[in-house]
Amino acid sequence: MSHFNHNLKFLRNHLGLSQQKFADQLGIKKGRLSAYEDNSNPSDDFKIRITSNYHLKFEKFITEKMSKTNFWVFFTSKAEIEQNEDSLSPKEESVILANRLFQILSELKELNTDQKLELLIDEALKLQDPLNTQIEKLKTNIQSLSGELVESIKKRQDLLDKF
Repeated sequence: MSHFNHNLKFLRNHLGLSQQKFADQLGIKKGRLSAYEDNSNPSDDFKIRITSNYHLKFEKFITEKMSKTNFWVFFTSKAEIEQNEDSLSPKEESVILANRLFQILSELKELNTDQKLELLIDEALKLQDPLNTQIEKLKTNIQSLSGELVESIKKRQDLLDKF
């Protein structure tokens, strides 16, 4: 049994998008999106496009029903995405982080206070390395740009000195 239609509507609602905005993002007309949400069967190409655009696990998105409690398991992990792509856009990073936070919140409901604290500390430590890596990349970019700027200023000064 396919749950694509339900999951498409659930995803749109979870993202807080109107049918028009979601349809625009997907490159289809609002009426077609409405039909897809109401049980019309889209092409496999469309199914692949939406699961790819939102980093969803194709089989899961088609065959299992999304809900507030299992929403996060439909998304591809960052490690799985990185196997297929060299780098992630800020939007992709945000989607992955938001889904991980949703997963953590789901897990927290079932834990006692000590377990909650331990989970939050573990997750904070896991985020520390990627954040430090991003900071180092930014520092390197700033140093490179600063060096280029200094060189440009020197060249202009040399030109002025010749006159």
